[in-house]
Amino acid sequence: MAWANLTSLVGEDELHRAKEKLSDIELLEIARRVVAGQLKEKQPEFTFEETYVQHLLKGYGNRRGSASGPVTIVRSVDELSKVKEGDVLVAEVVTLDWPWFQAAMLASGLIVESGDYLRRRSFTLSWEVGIPCIRGAMGVARVLESGGRINGDNKATEILVDGQIVTVDSMRGEVYQGSTLIV
Repeated sequence: MAWANLTSLVGEDELHRAKEKLSDIELLEIARRVVAGQLKEKQPEFTFEETYVQHLLKGYGNRRGSASGPVTIVRSVDELSKVKEGDVLVAEVVTLDWPWFQAAMLASGLIVESGDYLRRRSFTLSWEVGIPCIRGAMGVARVLESGGRINGDNKATEILVDGQIVTVDSMRGEVYQGSTLIV
């Protein structure tokens, strides 16, 4: 591949003359540099805009990546039927019963208020269905645009509303406002 690129760049006659004077290793190094320089010239310049995401919640993540979607708050097992595909399921506590598995299989992410430290049911549930999860999710201290204040001990079901678009970042254990690309 490097020979073909080098031939097209410098010409076949010049390549044969260089071959007589240089070793194969030296020629390959020259070809690598020429091709690398050519590729470097063709790369577009990127400009990065600084954007700030609004942190809503902080907790413990299960390290399963990130997901975005509309919030669906579930306060009891009876409300699990309102979870649609791609929703971020928000609950005070979860169990390992079949209805919770069915809802979690539809959800893109899971946010649980209860730390559930001893049993870790939320992590088990999210791990089994392969979705990111934040447990022990509490509000991040900040002032809302509306003038209200959220202190650090507000719960997920008090901060989030049904239909609100959020991003669950289970690598950092954070929930952000809107659909955010996590790198």
